[in-house]
Amino acid sequence: APSREAVDLQHFLDGARDQDQVLVPSHLLPEGAHTFTVSMTDYFGRSASVAQTITKSATPLPSLVLTTPSPMVTSTFLPTVMGVTARVVECQGGSPVELSPEAAGQRLTYLWEASSHLG
Repeated sequence: APSREAVDLQHFLDGARDQDQVLVPSHLLPEGAHTFTVSMTDYFGRSASVAQTITKSATPLPSLVLTTPSPMVTSTFLPTVMGVTARVVECQGGSPVELSPEAAGQRLTYLWEASSHLG
């Protein structure tokens, strides 16, 4: 038999039928991996579907925001300066608490990569 959480989630999703966007409340997803499949059918009876797997973690993931404009144009003769701001939330006593920038900085490792080529 499906778990109570699975029944509640399916009931919620059944109520979202014919919606092109769904906001799933956090309490309906237990920790772990969940695969969502969306199917649609047009008025000719043709159908398509797509699946996406998400993982709910006990610890919230940090969020990063680039502080540089996009797109960014730089000069040949000047260094390019890019930066990010980080936001880290932890659960303390069952409540989310945002860490100070100093405390967050002690727990984060940054990896910068260039995904374009020269030329």
